[in-house]
Amino acid sequence: MVGDSSASDVQIVRAVRLRLRNRAGARAKRWCSFVVVLGLTGHTLHAQTADDSTRPCRHSPAVTWHSLAPPTDRAVLERWCDSVGPPLVVSGAPPPPSIASLVIATWNVQAGNGDVEGFLTSIAALPGVQAPFGVVLLLQEAVRVGFEVPVRYPDRMRPPRGIRVRGQALDVGALAARLPLHVVYVPSMRNGRRFPSDAGEDRGNAILSTFPLDDLRAIELPFGRQRHVGVAARVMVPGLPPLRVMTVHLDPSGHRTEEAAAVARFLDGTGETTIVGGDLNTWFGRRETALKNLAAALPEESCGEVKTNSWPLRLQGPFGWWRGRLDYLFSNLPSDVGRSCQTIPQQFGSDHRPVVLVIPVSNRRRP
Repeated sequence: MVGDSSASDVQIVRAVRLRLRNRAGARAKRWCSFVVVLGLTGHTLHAQTADDSTRPCRHSPAVTWHSLAPPTDRAVLERWCDSVGPPLVVSGAPPPPSIASLVIATWNVQAGNGDVEGFLTSIAALPGVQAPFGVVLLLQEAVRVGFEVPVRYPDRMRPPRGIRVRGQALDVGALAARLPLHVVYVPSMRNGRRFPSDAGEDRGNAILSTFPLDDLRAIELPFGRQRHVGVAARVMVPGLPPLRVMTVHLDPSGHRTEEAAAVARFLDGTGETTIVGGDLNTWFGRRETALKNLAAALPEESCGEVKTNSWPLRLQGPFGWWRGRLDYLFSNLPSDVGRSCQTIPQQFGSDHRPVVLVIPVSNRRRP
């Protein structure tokens, strides 16, 4: 029996937060010195407990979990987590000994409707790409179709609306089986309540890479209207410094500002060369605090000003014409690492356009 909706989850979370804020004044002096110490020591990334990481929806020996959510979000996040399957980690083919270009793309594939293989085929013709090249795809709204997804979901949790997939050939599990790429996928939510086949569906973020993915991390964000889990990994590319890559998808509600602030704290002071790509759902473009928070933690790459998302014409006219750019890439690549960034005009079946960073490797001075 299904209880209240995700809107009820939001109300519960907000009510608890309000009670805690009312108590905060009486405790302010007690915690003052503690907060000062935290400010001086910086932001440390704390893995969740072993009990959390062994929960079925989080079970993967290769993935380390981090929670950026406040304790008040714990119960609702556990309900949403229990509605999805575990992370998917797949090893690909051995990487090439050297490459001339590294292509890093962020792309919302609209629950698997985006033709990843078609996009990969098009990369060779992009400006600045020289063969042989390697790829790192930072995907949002990747979908998995399989029996790993639980048949039932918890009471007092109603799954989000499903985004229908045109064919199972584009789900992340099928792609991992066909492509010679290294893959990590972590679901954020179920892809609907009911499914067109006996197999269940969930959706979330994924990284697909020519090069092996090391130090895999799942980063659970504060709860808004939906559960969102960022995915990060380390990639070693000959001729470049070690890269920490991360894919994020922020809440379409106003809660994305809090999520972005949490991600910015996560990134602050890590000391790694980092590239983050994601769909920020910044409907109001560069005016949004969510974008400003992330850009303050990690500089935004100059990838163009055009919109990266469009809806069908019947919706684009009345609802979509005013929206700003949604998809971005950020990095702290060293100044001696040349690169160019562009927004691809084609959508390859998705409702978002890929945003692509091209890094020449062959002519660069070796570190």
